[in-house]
Amino acid sequence: MRASLRTELLDRAYLPADRSALLDLEPGAGEAAWNAGQLAYFLEQERAVFRVIVRRRDVATPIAFYAIQHHDDALFIANLMVERQWRRQGIGSFALDRIVRIARKLDCERVFADVQESNLGAQIICREHQFLATEICPRHFASQDGYRMERRLDRDDESLPLEASDEAAQQRQSGKRIVP
Repeated sequence: MRASLRTELLDRAYLPADRSALLDLEPGAGEAAWNAGQLAYFLEQERAVFRVIVRRRDVATPIAFYAIQHHDDALFIANLMVERQWRRQGIGSFALDRIVRIARKLDCERVFADVQESNLGAQIICREHQFLATEICPRHFASQDGYRMERRLDRDDESLPLEASDEAAQQRQSGKRIVP
């Protein structure tokens, strides 16, 4: 990410005025896209947080968002979307950094997300942020499998083996749980 772009980004609370702009971001997500009903449902959930990423000079226009939910010792990333024209510029990394920071403040032991098998970009950014594929989720999405990507927060200083995600890919057909 350009250093200047990172300093331009602001993570703020979702406002009802953001609704239409956020739904406009979603078509780029394919079958994982949220519709208005799914967005409304998530916003009603207990322990759910919906954050919007904007540029400081244009705080009214979302360029990304993330939806997270606190579950006991874990923080679940229900959705993370970056507007198509802003992708590959580090905004997803900015969001993941914020999510991990929130998880630490909540004393979570782990952060996890379910990622589409075809969403290689999401898998790569998760790996870059020390997430590992821990489970194959057969037919988790309408027309494809997914991977449970997880980062244990107590392992930040340890080097993480590349073999874990490779094993997940190799065992895809079996649907077998990789990590207990």
